[in-house]
Amino acid sequence: MHKEDPNPTSKTTPRVNGKRVLVIMIVSIALFWFLVPGNGIYLFYEPQWMKNKKCCSIIERVAYNIAASLADYFSEPTHTRLPNIEELEKWRSSKLTDHKEVFLATIAGTTDHILITVIPNPDICRCHLGEEYIYHITSKGSGEWTGTPSATDKSG
Repeated sequence: MHKEDPNPTSKTTPRVNGKRVLVIMIVSIALFWFLVPGNGIYLFYEPQWMKNKKCCSIIERVAYNIAASLADYFSEPTHTRLPNIEELEKWRSSKLTDHKEVFLATIAGTTDHILITVIPNPDICRCHLGEEYIYHITSKGSGEWTGTPSATDKSG
């Protein structure tokens, strides 16, 4: 008489080596990490859309740094006139626009409504949000991109 196998699936299910599973998991995690933006492959190659987004952030940060420097400048009672960029940098003893991405930065307006304009260097970076960033300092600060968005990337 033929005996039945107590575990019928034992012959159809392949045995899995624990070491092989561990190696496959490590390779899968490493491959996933390598393809995540900001890691791995982008350490060697930065796509244009990522450069554009970084450019926008740098330009906005320069405008915010100028605004913060103006707040420090006007905290002294003897400063009642709106300075230009050069005067503000001389007073701070540091460059506010010392970024290769910045083409031009200006301060205009009156002490009641200050306009800080920062224009990206078109040879180095193009912001997909516009051609220049204008930061308004009134009772509420607000910033906006103006001009035509860059033709190199419209994905946002």
